[in-house]
Amino acid sequence: MKLNFKNYLFTSLLLSFVLFTSCGSKPKRTMLINTVSTSAGTMIENAKVSLSSGDFEKAYYFLDNAWKMAMSVDNNELLLTVCLVRISVSLSQADESIEKAKEYLSQAKKYAAHTENVDRSMALVALSQVRIALAEKNNDFSSFQTILDQNKSKVADDLYEKAQFDSLKADVYKASGNYSEAENYYMAALDVFTKECYLSELGDNYYKLSQVRSLAGNKSGALEALAMAIKYDRDEENSRALASDYYVKGILLMKDNPSSDDKVAAEYAFKHSADIYNALDLPEMAQKSLDKWESYK
Repeated sequence: MKLNFKNYLFTSLLLSFVLFTSCGSKPKRTMLINTVSTSAGTMIENAKVSLSSGDFEKAYYFLDNAWKMAMSVDNNELLLTVCLVRISVSLSQADESIEKAKEYLSQAKKYAAHTENVDRSMALVALSQVRIALAEKNNDFSSFQTILDQNKSKVADDLYEKAQFDSLKADVYKASGNYSEAENYYMAALDVFTKECYLSELGDNYYKLSQVRSLAGNKSGALEALAMAIKYDRDEENSRALASDYYVKGILLMKDNPSSDDKVAAEYAFKHSADIYNALDLPEMAQKSLDKWESYK
């Protein structure tokens, strides 16, 4: 039988179309699997929560697991983040483990050099470098400000990281005794942290703002800032920070010839601090709060 060429051509084109569209309609297979990296990121966030609540042992536990996960998938960005958080944990401990922090800083530099955005990564390393220098009581304040100014522009696309630079700049001004500039930069950081709802950063920066105002002789302003620290630490359920907040509140109230109302409020603050520490099963810290109140009698 003679084949009709037009029918043949139509049938061929139709078959090609069906095959093309059926292949195109298949589910697309992902080109990236990030299950391990996501889990490592969760571990890092858990470590940050543990750090803010003062549970350093748990923070290191989460960070150790995060490091193993990040290393197993060769994720230098996550490895860098683990090192930077480890530095924060080291510097947050009572004994300020500066040598350990320096070891983590060295590791951070190594991983930063292999990230996709090396400039941004090295800027974050510089941030930790200044923190360590401050912890060492290094007083080369003008050098620290220069380092921060030079690196802040490298994280310009991230509001949170820019605010971290402002907060650390405030720390440097506070250490140098320039309390007015310190307050300005804490306020700039707080503006961002408030808009972005970073509770732990809000509590910490209001606490430091309270310190600066107290050092500048502004007792009422210090108490106002501390009230905000208490609010945000309560919102975050950061029990250790709350206990510390009330301890400091008692000290502030007893400054500069306290009134009878100040003394009543201070007694409550010290005893409430002790109650929170006892609830956390920290009797030594609780006794410290009570002893401090006794010292004013």
